[in-house]
Amino acid sequence: MLNWDMESAAVRLAGIYAMAGLADDWPSGRQTCIDVLCAYLRMPYQPDFQAQAAARTRWKEGEREVRLSIITVIRDHLRDHRGDQERMASTWQGRSMDFTGAVFDGGDFSHAVFAGGIVDFSRATFTGGNVRFGSATFSGARVRFSGATFSEGVVGFSRATFSGGVVDFDGASFSEGRVGFNAATFSGARVRFNAATFSGSLVGFPLAKFCGGEVEFSNASFAGGRVGFMRAIFDGGKVGFFGARFVGGTVDLSAVRPYNTPAMFSWATQPDGLRLPPEVDADRHDVHGDRARSMPGGAAEQAQRQTAEIP
Repeated sequence: MLNWDMESAAVRLAGIYAMAGLADDWPSGRQTCIDVLCAYLRMPYQPDFQAQAAARTRWKEGEREVRLSIITVIRDHLRDHRGDQERMASTWQGRSMDFTGAVFDGGDFSHAVFAGGIVDFSRATFTGGNVRFGSATFSGARVRFSGATFSEGVVGFSRATFSGGVVDFDGASFSEGRVGFNAATFSGARVRFNAATFSGSLVGFPLAKFCGGEVEFSNASFAGGRVGFMRAIFDGGKVGFFGARFVGGTVDLSAVRPYNTPAMFSWATQPDGLRLPPEVDADRHDVHGDRARSMPGGAAEQAQRQTAEIP
């Protein structure tokens, strides 16, 4: 079993793998074992590089490795092992996981399948390192990043598929670092950035495909940084910026190709900080009450603005 106070990283690692093995062998207690592993990640933690800089902060040698190992164990149990009956019998897909308030300075959730339950990253802090959700599938779970802080490092959702469920970034703060949805597919899920604050991060959707579902930035605040959609495809999904405020940041849709299903806005006049595809006629809007939707118009020259891709 896990002993939180053991100074030896080797002993703590052994406890992690023992807990995971118990979960595999004890179906009725599997959720309890998952809860214990998640609770470890929620415990107070200073990344090693921060702890070393603050001499008075007590930290355990090897703690980062222990935490990354827990994330790896969770990821491996969330991956799709169809064809391997034994591994699928012990899958953690559909289980709830509580990472509320946890600190992440790295971790690999790539190829994980979030197909049910509630996975809660609310008020988590992503600071430094590289947290990867690459090629993950969000197909039915409720995944919450509400109130999370993205302050440094890279968080990547490259080639992730959002085909069902709800992924919630409501009220999240993007102040530094990079968050990337490179070549992600939005085909059925509801992904929300409502009331999120973008004040310094680079958030990119290069080559992303919006062909279903909804992506919402309602009442978001763009006070700095950049949200880019370089060569993204808007062809069936709904992307809305109703009530969003621009006070220094940039949302760049200028290189979206194709733009068959235009993004939706609540302004009659294009605000500073919003860049639309060059073929969009700013004078053509479909206005319904306080909502205006940019509609494609005549032709113009190719967009020159480039949006940096994020891993």
